Amino acid sequence: MAFESKKILFYVNESARTRQLNHIPLLFPFWGAVAKAKNPFINIALKQHGFDKQYYDVTGDIGMADFVLLPYDYWDLQSHEPVLLQTLIAQAQANHKLILIYTYGDIEKIITVPNSYVLRTGQYRFRRQPNDILMPAYTEDLLQNYCAGKLRVRSKNPKPSVGFAGWADASLGLLTKTFLKEVPLRLRSVYDARYGALRKGLWLRKKTIAILEHSPLVDTHFVIRRSFSGHVHTVVGDVQTIRQDFVDNLNAADYALCVKGDGNFSNRFYEALSLGRIPLLVDTECVLPLEDRIDYKKFCCFVDFKNIKNIAVLLSEFHRQVDTENFIAMQKRARSVFVEYLRTDVFTKYLMQTLRRIADGFYK
Repeated sequence: MAFESKKILFYVNESARTRQLNHIPLLFPFWGAVAKAKNPFINIALKQHGFDKQYYDVTGDIGMADFVLLPYDYWDLQSHEPVLLQTLIAQAQANHKLILIYTYGDIEKIITVPNSYVLRTGQYRFRRQPNDILMPAYTEDLLQNYCAGKLRVRSKNPKPSVGFAGWADASLGLLTKTFLKEVPLRLRSVYDARYGALRKGLWLRKKTIAILEHSPLVDTHFVIRRSFSGHVHTVVGDVQTIRQDFVDNLNAADYALCVKGDGNFSNRFYEALSLGRIPLLVDTECVLPLEDRIDYKKFCCFVDFKNIKNIAVLLSEFHRQVDTENFIAMQKRARSVFVEYLRTDVFTKYLMQTLRRIADGFYK
C-alpha cells in the first residue's frame, strides 16, 4: 500500500532536551540514536530497522504540528522530570494540540491525559483505552542476521513440535517473593478470572512448559534458563552464543511457545515471526498491533491462558486440522507479516496513517 497521506508533523520542544533522560526512538532520526546499553538486542533492532522518517517530521512551530510529541518515555518523565512532564502537557493544551505519549515496556497503567494518544507495546483487552495504540516490540530481523535471509520451511509431521529457549525458572527465594507479592491479584482473579492474566509471566511459562513436557501429544525442544538473557546484568554466558542457540531452537521446531513477560507482550512472538515460525501464543488478554489489518489467526495458534491445562490437546488438534499446504503457507505468512507490517521501519507507515486519521478528525 502506498503512503496515502502527508507526513505527520510532531512539535518537539527543543528547550525540553535534558541529559538526564534518553530520548525516545521516534526521535533517533533527528536527535541521533541512543544505545540502550543494557539491552543489546534492542540496540541491534533499532540500528538495523528503526523508525522511518520518510513518513513523519519534527517542527519547532507548534502551530504547524499535528501532535505535540513528548520526547521521553512517559514513565521516565513522571519519575524523574514530573515538572517538565506537566509543562509539556500544559503547552500542548494551551495550543489546543493533540499529544502523542510514548511508553515502551512492562508498565500498562492507564494514562488519562486529555487529548492524548499512547503508543505502547502491551495492554490487556479489558483495560484497553480508546487512546491506546499498540506497537510491536523492537525486534532484529533474525532471518536476515542468522539465516542469510533464507526461510527454513518445515514440512508437516504427524506430531507437532514446540520450541522455547529462555527464562522459565528461578531460585526458590525469587519464586516465593513473587508468589507473596501476587497474593492480592490471585484472590481477585477468583472473582474475575481475567485478572489472572496480570500475574508475572514467569509463572505461566513455567506451568505451560511443564504441561507440554509431560504430554505425549507434542514433541518439545526446551532450553530453560534461570535468568533473562536480554539484559547485560542478568545474562549468564556469552551473549552471542546464547542468541545463536535461541535462533537454532526456534528453527528446530514447528511452533514457538510465546508467553508474556512482566508486561503483556512477548518479544519472542515477533522474533518467531521474523524467522517464519508459527507462534503458539498463550493469550493473556493480549492486544496485538494492527489487529484491524492483520488476521493473526491465519498464522498463529492461540490458547486462552484460562485453559492452559489443555494446551497440548488444543495444539495437537490445531496441528491436525492444518493440511500440509497450509502448514507451509502459515510459515511464509508469518515471515511476510513481520517484514510487511511489524518490523519497526515498515510499522512506521501504518502508525503515521493512524495518526493522520486521528489528527484530521480532531482538527476538522
